[in-house]
Amino acid sequence: MPARFRPHRAVLALACASLALQPSPAAADDFFGTAGNDVIVGTSGGDFIEGLAGDDLLRGDPAVGDGPIAAVRRVSTGGPDANGDEAEGDESSTFPAFSPDGTKVVFRSYAQSLGSNGLQQAMIKDLATGGIEIVSTTAPDAGGNVEQGDGSVFEAKFSPDGQKILINTDSSNFGIPLFKRKIFEKNLSNGDLVLVSSSEPDVNGETVAANQNSFEASYSADGSRVVFTSIATNLSDDQNGVADVFVKDLVTGAVTMVSLAAPDSNGVEAPSNGNSRFGAFSPDGTKVAFSSAADNLVADDVNGKYDVFVKDLVTGLVTLVSSSSPITGVEIAGDGHSTRPIFSPDGGRVAFLSESTTFGDDANAAADIFVKDLTTREVTLLTTTAPTQTTPSMPTDGVTGENFAFDKTWSGLFFSSTATNLGQDADTVRHLFRKDLNAGTVSLVSTSAPPNLVPAEADVISPSVSADGSMVAFSTPSGNLISGDTNVFSDVFVATLSPGTGGDDVIKGGDGADTLIGGPGDDTLVGDDAIGDDAIDTAVFPGPRHRYDVSTADGVTYTIQDKAAGSPEGTDTLTTVELLKFGSDAPVSVSNPGPNNLPPVVGAIGPLKVKAGAAVGPVEVVATDPEGDPLAVTVLSGG
Repeated sequence: MPARFRPHRAVLALACASLALQPSPAAADDFFGTAGNDVIVGTSGGDFIEGLAGDDLLRGDPAVGDGPIAAVRRVSTGGPDANGDEAEGDESSTFPAFSPDGTKVVFRSYAQSLGSNGLQQAMIKDLATGGIEIVSTTAPDAGGNVEQGDGSVFEAKFSPDGQKILINTDSSNFGIPLFKRKIFEKNLSNGDLVLVSSSEPDVNGETVAANQNSFEASYSADGSRVVFTSIATNLSDDQNGVADVFVKDLVTGAVTMVSLAAPDSNGVEAPSNGNSRFGAFSPDGTKVAFSSAADNLVADDVNGKYDVFVKDLVTGLVTLVSSSSPITGVEIAGDGHSTRPIFSPDGGRVAFLSESTTFGDDANAAADIFVKDLTTREVTLLTTTAPTQTTPSMPTDGVTGENFAFDKTWSGLFFSSTATNLGQDADTVRHLFRKDLNAGTVSLVSTSAPPNLVPAEADVISPSVSADGSMVAFSTPSGNLISGDTNVFSDVFVATLSPGTGGDDVIKGGDGADTLIGGPGDDTLVGDDAIGDDAIDTAVFPGPRHRYDVSTADGVTYTIQDKAAGSPEGTDTLTTVELLKFGSDAPVSVSNPGPNNLPPVVGAIGPLKVKAGAAVGPVEVVATDPEGDPLAVTVLSGG
């Protein structure tokens, strides 16, 4: 039996055969689940939501990005003329990336109508003024004059502070007369260029440019280091003759090869015996994830495929990431190539692209995106359909594109796919989708603006998400996303996502282990009939623990107040909810030993089991208990 709802003042429609409902502004509605495991998302009004039986996910308000986009604009255009018009590009523009503050987009373009010299240059579009600037230029001479690169730009990315940009180019007029792909850091304030793909300084402070191509560069979170790929043989003691992953310290100039095996008994780290690529820093900069075809980085690597590894830069240890969840303690390596790793914001997980079919629920024989929990070792398929009342999430029936992106909280995954079973298009064009990783819903992003919301007519690639998660940039030659797009070339677009909405909701989990998300507004969250029964209910709040005041007047009901400016999440009232989950905290499990059994408030790193009562060995954890009971922490094994 499908979920029931009783609209008070509006008529709603089930979206895409799932239980996530399209917003109906200002409506206050009743939604009821069934005996199954339901996913119910309310509307912008003050809703009553009851999950009834089953393990349900209940959200009071649509989150940012759920549902259709709000607007779309083309940004690969010239600066505004006297009439405010912006010229179309007369050649292709691709691979956008947002500035950290979301006010600018950098992309590469051949378009001479945007100022290019006919070669692919890096350009920055100011989203507020519409102005455009070519930044792949030489350092200013004594007269302040600059020249565009005499080669092509392949990649361009902003630094974490937005003041610099990494440029990957084969230009020979940037001070290094070598037509190889090189990596430079460009200072956007004074135009200075610094070569990144070079050896570390010798005793005289001299460096040597890499003698072969270098590419795939990205910053550490603090901007002090760059990880990149190179096939050069003169960056370190590199004699393996394959592509390797390196880290360059921008302060000291030191260069470290990352694609090495773990230290042996003599402390020697053997070079990899296969190509290594796609390096990515962990948030704290202590680890690098990368992909490698080498079979000597870990023991028993016999699959002959590119695998994903994590290298600890402190200990030198190497861990295989692209493997199945443990089965009786054994993990099975992938039977297909795995590449393009990305760390989660807390550093505890790694997402990657893989063609493997040995990771559990993946039966589509095509590339998909997975995430590996580095503690529990569980692996999860992310590119799936939305669950419905009668069908769980299923693998997509199409191919997932190479480039994908998360918002900063990892609540939304943006990926391109040729799938036809995601509920919103039936063709095999590669569209851009957003997967809500909390609710499981899937939204089509690559469409024209409301009210038409026409899907793109050509392939969409290379998503980049703004820091606040409100916008996504992408490139496509599709000519039907905006009016007046007549250039037949690939353009860069920015879609503004549907805004989150807020109402004062009442959410009741009912029987089962439920996840309750109030969202904006002053919400009332009720778990089930009792604290500490077999069905553990979880209330989820998006911000870090320190952002909220947690209080109780009677030891039964809790008040959770958002202290952030404007109190975006409001003040929520919780009853019979066992578990509180804040921000990117890892999962916690709460037992029921005490007389009152009120839920501890936990903010911690790592999967933790928190009890009121018995003592165990000390483990550092940020936690408080409303009853004042002493807390003890046990590290869980396997989850």
